[in-house]
Amino acid sequence: MRVYRAGRLALFTIAFATLPLAVGCGDNDDPSGNGNGDGSALVGTWDAQVFEFQGVDFVGEFGLTLSFTFQASGQYSILVDGDADQLLCENDTNCTIVGTYTATGSSITFDPGTSDEATFSYTVSGDTLTISGTGLDATFERA
Repeated sequence: MRVYRAGRLALFTIAFATLPLAVGCGDNDDPSGNGNGDGSALVGTWDAQVFEFQGVDFVGEFGLTLSFTFQASGQYSILVDGDADQLLCENDTNCTIVGTYTATGSSITFDPGTSDEATFSYTVSGDTLTISGTGLDATFERA
């Protein structure tokens, strides 16, 4: 049960970003984090290949399907499908979680609208997105 709660906390920390961040100034305010202003690094839909939190892979071990869609405006949505154990979706097997993000350089920050902001490292290499830090290791492929 502790693993379920920890996994839910990890995704909710990322997913329930409801307030935009006012971070930095100038040309580096590009939500894509690629610094060139065109939003191409993160913008688009990414399918989770691995979503591991504290050593538990929620995709591989529980069969969840997670698709993240990042918009150039700094908004995102996560489509969760096949959540038979209701690890991430309350009282359902499918749900969509929406919020906002800010990415600069190699850091992405999700703000749940409380004092619990979560910042992770990320890289985009071709069609692969990797997000990691504080117990989270996730790999996505561009859809």
